[in-house]
Amino acid sequence: MVAYSYKRRFIPAIEVGLGLRSGAAVIHAEAYVDPAVEPKLQTIRAEGKKRHARPGEEIQLYFGLRTKHARLIGRARCTRVRRITITFGRAERVSIEGGDLFVSEETLNAFARRDGFRSWDEMREFWREEHGLRLRSGKPKLLPKEFRGLLIEWEPL
Repeated sequence: MVAYSYKRRFIPAIEVGLGLRSGAAVIHAEAYVDPAVEPKLQTIRAEGKKRHARPGEEIQLYFGLRTKHARLIGRARCTRVRRITITFGRAERVSIEGGDLFVSEETLNAFARRDGFRSWDEMREFWREEHGLRLRSGKPKLLPKEFRGLLIEWEPL
């Protein structure tokens, strides 16, 4: 079984996706489930040494895994794992193995909502803060030009 850890901001969308909360639930003071945010039934992860979930396998979704505040959000079943490329900059796009392509503002916003964000702009800012290239000069982090990894999708048990 594979476990994934999430930041607090994603808990409401994951709980809604797992059927544990309604879309109008207030779970944390800063984490109102905005109707613009769809239920989160996917995660984007870098490929690497860690083994990722495989279709049909049960996964555990945690907040703060490997900390003293860790708590299980819920369990799900992996339905699909596909390669994903996210390109930031002038020609922003999300392309997913199998043909899904998001390039317009409308489709990028739709993809971002599926991943627990209100908009593509919010998703882009999150990626800059969490995965941006650090500069020694103290300037704000820069977005990576491109990210290649896996899109792991699940369904409630």
